[in-house]
Amino acid sequence: MARTHAGELLLSRHPISRAARGAVAVAALASVASCAGETSTPPTIPATSGNHAPTTPGHQTARPSGSSKPTEAACQLPNASLAASKRFNGSVALSSLVGDAVRLGAHDTNGDCYDSFVIALEGSSSPSGLPGFNARYVEGPIKADPSDQTVQVRGKYFLQITVGAAMGASIPHRLSSAAVPGVEAALTENFEGVTTWTLGLDERQPFTVSEIAGTAADPGERLVVNIQR
Repeated sequence: MARTHAGELLLSRHPISRAARGAVAVAALASVASCAGETSTPPTIPATSGNHAPTTPGHQTARPSGSSKPTEAACQLPNASLAASKRFNGSVALSSLVGDAVRLGAHDTNGDCYDSFVIALEGSSSPSGLPGFNARYVEGPIKADPSDQTVQVRGKYFLQITVGAAMGASIPHRLSSAAVPGVEAALTENFEGVTTWTLGLDERQPFTVSEIAGTAADPGERLVVNIQR
């Protein structure tokens, strides 16, 4: 007796006893029942998205270079706050320095992730000394001083930096940069030796203000506002 691929029984041409036939029949029925009770479980395939390859437990796929976004902890700016002032007592101390240039910049290297606004000052700080400054967040609408006219500044939050130094005639009244899409700067006061810049921001973030002294090669002073992302 032989079994086909389908599990059917073929009788041999040679006679066999009734007991043998019964034993064969019982074995066949048991085999068929066993096959009927078995189930086939398809292999589990991890879900994928786009071109990402499935991962196995304990294996992490490296993030492509340049695609990572700094975490909130990595973007902490040391000593940052929501207000900063120096040589300020209700009004900023005046200086003979004059604003020569303003710049916006983005910093995304060596773990840094902040935007900067720089006021370059030219001239000698003697005998008047460095200008005072007062930086703080204000509510809109933004008004120009002394005209009191409304100035449209893009952004949801407004950081104002008042400096005791006049701006030169070549200074633009509005500044933006494709490299710093979340910041727009507008000159909202330049009167009697006092300047106010208003920065329009997408988020209310802490900041720092630092003074960088000039050198022999670059004698101008710089006031640098770094804004955490």
